[in-house]
Amino acid sequence: MDTTNTRITELAAQIQSDTLELDNYCKTNGLPTPSMSLGAPVALSLPPPIIKSQQGILVASVELQALVAGPLGHTTRILSPTVSVSRNKMNISLTATDQYSYSTSSNLQVQNSPFHWV
Repeated sequence: MDTTNTRITELAAQIQSDTLELDNYCKTNGLPTPSMSLGAPVALSLPPPIIKSQQGILVASVELQALVAGPLGHTTRILSPTVSVSRNKMNISLTATDQYSYSTSSNLQVQNSPFHWV
């Protein structure tokens, strides 16, 4: 049996490591952990090493999602004209001709325009 790590296990380990670093920083510094809850901060002021972890999580999770979905699933997902947004247990289906933004009061605002996040 091959005991070397595959790309998906490497990505999962990176996501876990970077997430622990971000989470520990937030806890140690009395900051809320990232959340989509009502009243959550829109952005956190983080030092460069933690920003690097945050970016690592985002990049690795996109790659992992693509690898797990496979070529057909990934292509179908990125070319789909519908995007589903789940927020605070409320599912909203938005089309490719909608523009989305979250105001600071955490209300979803939808305007007509192709896939432009504000």
